Amino acid sequence: GGSIYCGGCTHSIISDNVCSGDLPIHGNGITVYQGSDFTVVARNKVKSAGESISLTVKASNGVCVVGNELIGEDGLSLAMWEAPSDPDSSFVLVQNYLATSFAMSPNLSSCSIVNNALAGQPPEIEEYRSANTIHNNLHHKLSWNQDSKYGWTPFPDDVMANLVPPT
Repeated sequence: GGSIYCGGCTHSIISDNVCSGDLPIHGNGITVYQGSDFTVVARNKVKSAGESISLTVKASNGVCVVGNELIGEDGLSLAMWEAPSDPDSSFVLVQNYLATSFAMSPNLSSCSIVNNALAGQPPEIEEYRSANTIHNNLHHKLSWNQDSKYGWTPFPDDVMANLVPPT
């Protein structure tokens, strides 16, 4: 149960935790905020209830999220609210399961989203098509904006599996 808050921590590892429960509004399963630079979030299982967010990242450089199970029941699985302060910083999302959609800052200079199971993707991700590494993701659900009428097409090596129609 409970949640983890990492604010202003550098060179940190948040790993092998189980966070669950009905967190209050603005409560997150794991929070990486306020200059928590060079943080690795790995092998965690986070199930947030209500409108809570499983993992929130804000204004932190060099964050790597790998091998997590992020389940937001009514909220987002992952939210990146503000881009890192370092324009050369990167955000890495590799081999995670996201049960619900996610939100990304539109101002990231470097982003890798590889080998994840995703439930939808934010509109901002289109900005990263050519400049960043986004491939080999499996989509098990689509967001409202993942539709050809909005100009969306899957990345060439994405996999669509047992899709639930957008709501």
